[in-house]
Amino acid sequence: MNSSSHVITNDLPGIAERSFTVLILLVSTGAFMCLVTVQGQQPDEPGILGKLVAGSIYLTTFLLLVRHCGFWNTVWRGRFVIALALFAVLSTVWSDDPSSSFRKGISVGATALFGLYFASRYSVSQQIRLLVKMCGFSMVCSLIFGLLELGQSVDGVPGWYGIYVQKNSLGRMAVLSLFVFVYMAKIDVNSKWWARVGVVLSLALILLSRSMTAIMVLAVMIALQVLLRAFRRSKRLGWSLLTSGVVVGGIILRWALMNIQATAGAVGKDLSMTGRMQLWIFSGFMALQRPWLGYGYYAFWEGMKGPSARIWVALNMGIPHSHNGFLDLWLSIGLVGVIIFAIGFITYLREALSFVEWQSPDSPWPLMYLAFFFLYNLTESTLLQPNSLFWALYAAAAFSVSAEPESSPVRVSIGGRQIAHSG
Repeated sequence: MNSSSHVITNDLPGIAERSFTVLILLVSTGAFMCLVTVQGQQPDEPGILGKLVAGSIYLTTFLLLVRHCGFWNTVWRGRFVIALALFAVLSTVWSDDPSSSFRKGISVGATALFGLYFASRYSVSQQIRLLVKMCGFSMVCSLIFGLLELGQSVDGVPGWYGIYVQKNSLGRMAVLSLFVFVYMAKIDVNSKWWARVGVVLSLALILLSRSMTAIMVLAVMIALQVLLRAFRRSKRLGWSLLTSGVVVGGIILRWALMNIQATAGAVGKDLSMTGRMQLWIFSGFMALQRPWLGYGYYAFWEGMKGPSARIWVALNMGIPHSHNGFLDLWLSIGLVGVIIFAIGFITYLREALSFVEWQSPDSPWPLMYLAFFFLYNLTESTLLQPNSLFWALYAAAAFSVSAEPESSPVRVSIGGRQIAHSG
């Protein structure tokens, strides 16, 4: 049986529900926003129609969650995710922009509920199958948009942006898509040939996007995948490989620090990582002004109207976020919010490591996604983002690894090897 057989629904999702799920997954990536983007301007707030559509999606998700998944049980399983979203809403009390904090807080909570619905309604292998449909559509459309030069990027930086507004957005989606296709090939042998096509297409779009962040995250993710495979084959082999990797990595890091200018040039960056170092320093300084509770959820980065004005003036550039998800979390809901996230992430990471032990092709997926999510938030900001695929999938990974004891697969030992068996 599949290691994720703890899904608690009694009836299988129909084609309409699956189609709804894939559509929301696609919309939450920010797909096709390049068609309405004006270069140099961040996307505007959605109008009345956009808010009505979002409200309808939230309501539909809530009704599906209540009907099929057991609302309170699902919320409890994702309690650290929900607690973080609730704290974002609570920040309305001390926020510099209470209206924005409340509206965005409700949206990020609803996004988390969609992620919890996604994981409670669909097993891990079913999640991957639905993600394959969405990612396949995204990658094919991005290839077409790139070839025909359709749409407009928000910053005009060289590199393909596909159906998204920025090259790093395409690079991030392409890295996620690549691993979705890799795991599709693992769970369905009949799909191997076109899953491999998806891997090649995703890799091509990573290179065409010219996103150095995507390339570096991809390299780390491949190394992690190799390490996981070694550990699943033999713990001795895994520890040997990990030790060797740490030693080699330490040598490379020492060389890079001693030749930092050459290293920066090799990856197409300057010593400031294209201004990120200064941005992180200024953001950290501002966070220290309100260390415990922050400025309120979505109340800091408001251009010249908010506290971010000091950074905009100091750096002489318009910046929508700090390019670090953890710094942005600190700025918005303080160290209290960071601690809530850290407790939840460490808990889910530990559970994901245990989940890998179930010998099924899809069991490493939640761990791989948590690694992806962490790595990308080092230089981008996708943590606690409303209407974001990446925040929703974080909630889904959290739920997927939090199997209840009575519904978890049971280990059965055969010939000294443990396998997963439905209880």
